Amino acid sequence: MLLPLILKYRVTGGLFWCRRRDFEAIGGFNEDFVSLEDLDFALRLKAHGRTTGRRFSTLRGGHIVTS
Repeated sequence: MLLPLILKYRVTGGLFWCRRRDFEAIGGFNEDFVSLEDLDFALRLKAHGRTTGRRFSTLRGGHIVTS
């Protein structure tokens, strides 16, 4: 279900790095969503980046170490 949305909107989800001021400017994560809140966040962050002259990108080849 997620892959078609990723391909359509050209964003990914799961782990984000952004400036705090940008996080606050877009209102953070929408806690009203039961799922896909990361996709919503990514789309709003990407749109915000366009208005501020920065672009949304995905890091490839990295990994996450979890507990």
